[in-house]
Amino acid sequence: MPQYKSVPGKTSNRRIPLLHDRVMRLELRGEHLYKNKLKGKKYMFMKRKGIALFLSLIVIAVLTVLSTGAISHSISEARLTRRYSESVEAFWLAEAAVNRALKELRDNPSLLGVQGPYSLGRGQYSFTIQTVSGDPTQRKITVDGAVPSLASVDRVERNLEIMMDQEGNPLFSHAAFGKTLLTMTGNGETDSYDSREGPYGGGEVNQDGDVGSNGTEEGVVTLDGNATVNGDAETGPGGTVVINGEAEVTGDITDESNQDLPPVVVPSSLTSLPDGGTYTVGGNNSVTITEGDYKFSKISVQGNGTLTLEGTVNIYLTDSESLDISSNGALVIADDAVVKIYTDGTVDIAGNGVVNNTQLPQNFILYSTYSGEGDGVKTAGNGVLFGALYAPDAKVKIAGNGDIYGSVVGNEVQITGNGDMHYDEALEDADLSSPRFVVAIWKDLQNPYILTP
Repeated sequence: MPQYKSVPGKTSNRRIPLLHDRVMRLELRGEHLYKNKLKGKKYMFMKRKGIALFLSLIVIAVLTVLSTGAISHSISEARLTRRYSESVEAFWLAEAAVNRALKELRDNPSLLGVQGPYSLGRGQYSFTIQTVSGDPTQRKITVDGAVPSLASVDRVERNLEIMMDQEGNPLFSHAAFGKTLLTMTGNGETDSYDSREGPYGGGEVNQDGDVGSNGTEEGVVTLDGNATVNGDAETGPGGTVVINGEAEVTGDITDESNQDLPPVVVPSSLTSLPDGGTYTVGGNNSVTITEGDYKFSKISVQGNGTLTLEGTVNIYLTDSESLDISSNGALVIADDAVVKIYTDGTVDIAGNGVVNNTQLPQNFILYSTYSGEGDGVKTAGNGVLFGALYAPDAKVKIAGNGDIYGSVVGNEVQITGNGDMHYDEALEDADLSSPRFVVAIWKDLQNPYILTP
């Protein structure tokens, strides 16, 4: 770089431009540096602003996901809570169904099939009653409770299964029982068998042909001649058993009897029917009555007439002389029949009597409401009878030489002649006094905590 020499007292014109240029360059450089510095600061500011925006978006996204999950969880919890609450309601509806089934079974022990639906509160219930393997003393009840209804696609449902046993005192627990008096004369015997195990005879002969009375006086049970009781004889407290001649009791003699013998109640399904008048079969005529409920003033089968009953038949007879079978007339219980006859008046079974083709005493039961004078129920002749007679307020007379397979109950029971009494132990379950069904097994068919929201 050239050197300039200063001359004292004088100003160099050549140096002034150089200095000016240098100053200008310095100013331009400073301005450039300043601008670059401003640009860097702006870049850094923009960079930091972008990062903050990015972080904010991430935070918002995370919060959105968390909020959505929380809302979804809350909705799911609300649905589960609602359905659990409805499940509890459905359970109590099912319990209401059980209680209703119990009540209706008490009112009508023969009730079967689907009942309902019935509305209650915010839901509905129904129940189904079934027999168990044909056992008349057991019932299976399946109940359904649902909210809002049994037909709703979105229903919450609870199902219960109840096994029930029938309790009560058997009406037919003796070969012969007289509420106030029982006498047995002639050569007749009593014994027992169980038709559920097979027909009478051979190895199927038991020694439970019990007789008895609720009477509390001397001689309320009297045996004369060669009468033999292959079983026990019992009386009410203070009563005695009198044994005369060659008569015999092979079992125990006690005085603790208090047999429950309620009056006969004719089902309303029969009393409400119109009276069909007198039904007479005579000559050589044969007539068949098929399954159903009937009400007549009287049935009379005379001469060589035959009246056959088929299927499940219930008959109510209202006349003072309700049933009369005489001469060679016969009342035939068909192979598939189950017959119950209710009578308000007297019953006289003679001639060929009642021919029970099933040979099961429980398939022919006669109930008498008669409480008047004389013989309320009388059987005679040589015909064999498979059946049970229940006349707690009437005098029952069993005469002739025909055997009876089943049971006889009356206010006074008089057995004469040479006919034997073969008590069928299956009758203990055929009919009960004051019957009621009680819960034996209770089962919830669902887990209430397995719910679909």
